[in-house]
Amino acid sequence: MAAQQDQGYPAAAGTTGADRVDGAAPGGITAVVTGVGAVLTADLAAVGTPDAAGSPTRASQPQPRSEPTGTTPAPAPSGSYSGDRARAWEALLEFHAAVVVALSEDLERADELSWGRYDVLVQLQAARHGLRLRDLGERLVISQPGLSRRIDRMAADGLVERNADPHDGRGVVVSATRAGRAALRRAAARHIPAVEGAFTDHLSDIEAQTLAAVLTRLRLRLPHAGRAGAR
Repeated sequence: MAAQQDQGYPAAAGTTGADRVDGAAPGGITAVVTGVGAVLTADLAAVGTPDAAGSPTRASQPQPRSEPTGTTPAPAPSGSYSGDRARAWEALLEFHAAVVVALSEDLERADELSWGRYDVLVQLQAARHGLRLRDLGERLVISQPGLSRRIDRMAADGLVERNADPHDGRGVVVSATRAGRAALRRAAARHIPAVEGAFTDHLSDIEAQTLAAVLTRLRLRLPHAGRAGAR
């Protein structure tokens, strides 16, 4: 499959690619964590809401919901990298590395899009009317230093198209083609259940709310918070 020639980060074991990113990009862990909501939202938009027959089984027992406090926890003292805080950081990194590799390999075993191409199409689907190449690069879940080459190959395979920016004659707007949107729907139909099986099915309501609140609060403290928030 032509799409398989373009491996995204993180590639499946033994794969190579001209624009594969070796290791996480600076700030990559934050970009991935903060991008998950946008990716899954675009996934659902691509495939539609599953009906009752197609929905994964959930526990029937209702989960208690936590009440928002509206307060920000007091900062930990300097030198707090120890104990549970250190273990939380290490667990976050370890889970991120393992789950992204597992999801990437799952897509490729199904002969679907590579992780890198999937990410590009998700961002274009969310934008609806295309994105300038620079804006697309800022929205990607994983930094793609070879983005221009990736787009060239995707265009050659009929997944995206490049057009002149009507507001900037020197700029380029990238849009998904009909074939690209169809490829995204096929891949998302496999990817969403994989994310559920690896992550969301195993969280209680309270755990999900806590993780979302904590990671969002931490993201907003980072220098690129505004850019990530553009999702």
